[in-house]
Amino acid sequence: MKVTCRPAVLGQALQVVSRAISSRTTLPILNNILIETTSDGLALTATNLEIGIRKLVPAEVASEGSTTAPARLLTDFVSTLPDDDLEMTLDSASQSLNLRCARFDTHIKCIEAEEFPPGPRPDEGDRLEVALDDLVSAVEQTQMAASTDEARPVLTGVLVQVQGGSLTLAATDGHRLAVRLPRRQLRADLEAYRRKVSKLRTGYPQQELNHGSRCHE
Repeated sequence: MKVTCRPAVLGQALQVVSRAISSRTTLPILNNILIETTSDGLALTATNLEIGIRKLVPAEVASEGSTTAPARLLTDFVSTLPDDDLEMTLDSASQSLNLRCARFDTHIKCIEAEEFPPGPRPDEGDRLEVALDDLVSAVEQTQMAASTDEARPVLTGVLVQVQGGSLTLAATDGHRLAVRLPRRQLRADLEAYRRKVSKLRTGYPQQELNHGSRCHE
């Protein structure tokens, strides 16, 4: 693998996907970021097996390949680089990733991409297109009502309901309730949503939605 990209763009992408990495894991490979070449550049992926974040990075690909690099080490090094072309070359035999930028030159020991777990993937089914700003706003307005008590895991999520081409989000910790309704349903009876929240058809972990909204920053 041999690619060339801009350190600032790569660094920003590394910070985004690193949010999916758990600080407490028994699997060393989960401390790494999967790096893969694509037709348009690089794809970075991180996961803690509960959530996963994938980010594309524009880059010039001289030769294809993939590997996994330690997230913190790679992110810290890239953040120190000047605004110049960064050349990344992987020795597939030794799994050593060479990074060269201006006067900086280093090697990072990696782990083969085949060792990286697949992580969570979206199920096939109906899809709804939502403006990103609207989704981020909805998450921010509802996740604060979700419970942080792991003893009641069903209440630590946010109800995401798609019906009639509209999206409704709701969360509760048993004492407070936050509901984000489509504009045309703002006058709907909230009691109906309290009953729906108690069933929580589809609950997404508060942490997962928080990561998603922060990726938009």
